[in-house]
Amino acid sequence: MVNSQLTPDVGVSIVVATFNRPDSLARLLQDLTKQVVRSLPADQVEIVVVDDGGKVDLEPAIPDQPPFELKVLSQANGGPASARHTGILRSSGRVVVILDDDMRVGPGFVQAHLDAHQDGADVVYGLIAGDAQIGPLFARYHQMHIDRWLEECRSGDVPRGDRLCTGNVSFSRVAYDTVGGFDTSLVRCEDRDLGIRLEQAKYRFAYCEAALSTHDSGIHDTHDWRLRNEIYGGSDVAIATKHVDKHELSPWAFLGELPKPVHPVLIAVAAWPVLSRPIGSLVYRFGEQFDQKGRVHTALRLAGLTYGIDYYGGAGRKWGGPIATLRALRSWNNNRRTKNLRTTS
Repeated sequence: MVNSQLTPDVGVSIVVATFNRPDSLARLLQDLTKQVVRSLPADQVEIVVVDDGGKVDLEPAIPDQPPFELKVLSQANGGPASARHTGILRSSGRVVVILDDDMRVGPGFVQAHLDAHQDGADVVYGLIAGDAQIGPLFARYHQMHIDRWLEECRSGDVPRGDRLCTGNVSFSRVAYDTVGGFDTSLVRCEDRDLGIRLEQAKYRFAYCEAALSTHDSGIHDTHDWRLRNEIYGGSDVAIATKHVDKHELSPWAFLGELPKPVHPVLIAVAAWPVLSRPIGSLVYRFGEQFDQKGRVHTALRLAGLTYGIDYYGGAGRKWGGPIATLRALRSWNNNRRTKNLRTTS
């Protein structure tokens, strides 16, 4: 197992990619300037902001006379993976903390990450807190899944690499460089891909509840949420293509988390993605109606089905047609059966 043990005098870089959200960035930077970092002198802490081709002036968001070094970089719009990678390459910390620009953190946030690394972790997942009881249906569904993942971590399970989320995570720079960093060709799921490679390289993962952040999901309407779902599906096809020997990374693996009666619908929208948007719209409208009637459990299940329809529609577009889509399904099924036979033999 690779383990980049840290010494008390290492530096830390907090990298924040931002795009046209100066108000939320300003709030986060104010939080970061109030960090109490006991294990490091102030000159060993830096904040790196990367403006990913935004169209608004970030100058009003930048705090006056921050207690730590603050770098503000700009690049042509390249997406989250590109912006974060740029920030990491221009950073100097032995530990890199990644935060979304719409997060809020308390004064002990950075120290909590450092403490977890000092205890031997190479990759540290922080707690992303939110309220699954408020907001529109899609936002509550999104937070519900984050909460489920947190329960897995609290149960003592070692965090899985494919659950890495750059909203609140830290890793050693050695680990990041060793596995090749973010794949900047990915529009989304660059964090999942990085986590998979870090896990394959046998780096040590840990969950740190004290590294708490709260957030605005960044998704403010149903259209944006559904578009992001599609992008996730296409990105996961790209990731599975990179790891052809890992059939559990296939987008088809998510079928096992969904009721069997909806499998034909998801297979159909993957094979013929033109169906995904109208069918998804119909399902989500039913979900909203149940939500208005107070039948929240049913509403959330229908939101989950909408996510699946969008996700497999995006995956089908990436696969490029019904023949390639069904071939991928057959390959996944064959691999799954082979694994089950090996397990039971």
